[in-house]
Amino acid sequence: MKILLKSLMWLNCALFALVTHAQIASKLQHITVSSKLVGGPVDVQIYLPFDFDVNRKEPYSTLYTTAGESRFDVLKAEVDWLSHTSFSPIPQLVIVRVPKLNFAGADKLSDQAYFALLARVLASEVEPTLIRQFNLSPFKVIEGYSSRAAIALNLLGKMPGYFQGAILSAPVWSQLPKQLKEDISDNIAKGKLTNNLYISLGSFDENRPFFAALAVSKRHQHLMLEDLSQHHYHVGAQLALRHGLQHILGAIKLQDYAQFDKSGLNGLREYHQKLEQRYGYSIDIKANQLALGQYLFAQGNITLGKNVFDELLAIMPNSVIYNLRYGQTLLNSGDTTQATLQLKRALLLATEQKNEEAKQYIEQVLSRL
Repeated sequence: MKILLKSLMWLNCALFALVTHAQIASKLQHITVSSKLVGGPVDVQIYLPFDFDVNRKEPYSTLYTTAGESRFDVLKAEVDWLSHTSFSPIPQLVIVRVPKLNFAGADKLSDQAYFALLARVLASEVEPTLIRQFNLSPFKVIEGYSSRAAIALNLLGKMPGYFQGAILSAPVWSQLPKQLKEDISDNIAKGKLTNNLYISLGSFDENRPFFAALAVSKRHQHLMLEDLSQHHYHVGAQLALRHGLQHILGAIKLQDYAQFDKSGLNGLREYHQKLEQRYGYSIDIKANQLALGQYLFAQGNITLGKNVFDELLAIMPNSVIYNLRYGQTLLNSGDTTQATLQLKRALLLATEQKNEEAKQYIEQVLSRL
């Protein structure tokens, strides 16, 4: 694993040399949904990731957030940072802020009635609008922190199974209505609330009994409970978000390739079949295939490593970055002759595609041989 990480860091400079600032601008968009349920408009904020491509073959999973203004800014930056490269720990996400319903009489509704209505608006009006405009997968995660985790918990209670994942950071269990606490605890214990769940304990001691009860009743395959009470209130929020995202989505972006030492690419394909079963959509294998090829070379398993790269380049023969990465991997393994040929192939492609940044970078690499 350490060898792989060193290789990735060494090759990382190629990625950043080929990406311009104009290509890595995330976008905050505002859309208005005409709602029959509330009799008026519902305003929704959507945050799109770097290089968002509505025509991309692999759709984007969605993170619904209940964050307020200041934490929303931090959350956007954190998700961007954790997903902005091919070897980042999580995939790119479309972030959706859970809207607030503003209509005459909304403030007179009970919490139960309000969240029941919000759940219907999200499921029958907001999501269909988002699907029409953006390239979204069926995998949806909702997150909430501290008192705002109550919003996520209420929606999870009203919409069991609607969200495929949830990150509940330091939820204020002690302030929840008794019936909601009982329903949520029962559904968590039975694994009915959502398929992938992360819950952290924050710095308020009054929430510890509820957290401890969940730990005792844990019978959930993809439930992670984490005690972050030793951390400051603000620090815990950051750690929980990061750990929750990696717990729920980290399987998509592999970090441990040792499991494929013998099976190679066939093993990786079987792994991706399991990913599709878990997440509900086909996940592009190419990023993991590239990293697997680099790993196998680093381990001295040249035959399997070449097979991985050969099949990758058979799919993407005109990819400058994949040809470049293969050349650098060969160079790193000591095969200067084959590396030179592969790098010259990458240079030819960069020249034909008028990719000046890639061309200059590859020429620099070749000049040092």
